[in-house]
Amino acid sequence: MMVKMFTVGNFFTNCYVVASEKTKEAIIIDPGFEDKSEAEDIFKFIKTNALTLKYIVNTHGHPDHTCGNNMVKKIFNVPILIHKSDAPMLGEISKRIAEFMGFASFSPPADGLLRDGDTIKFGKITLKALHTPGHSSG
Repeated sequence: MMVKMFTVGNFFTNCYVVASEKTKEAIIIDPGFEDKSEAEDIFKFIKTNALTLKYIVNTHGHPDHTCGNNMVKKIFNVPILIHKSDAPMLGEISKRIAEFMGFASFSPPADGLLRDGDTIKFGKITLKALHTPGHSSG
């Protein structure tokens, strides 16, 4: 498994690209970037390693973890996954939350909802979703 962390955004959010070294399938976790230069570094990493992005995974719905969803979705045409309890934070509400917190971009709605114990499969990797409410309900 290949894991690359990028620190992005004004809140210094950890964004991860996780990939199967054998199949080159990958996911991006918490693309909390707004700045194109931050996104370019991540996209360059994906291209340089010949990765095929399969999913955007948000650990929760706060804009510092989701504001790059739209950019990633437009470029890679992949679904957004988030826990069902935080899904309402995306979409139209995301715009209002982002504006309130000073973010210029926001997330489209989720394409898939995760529940505790669900699995996310890409390449030879299977990740298990663990519901850990506290910082947010999802």
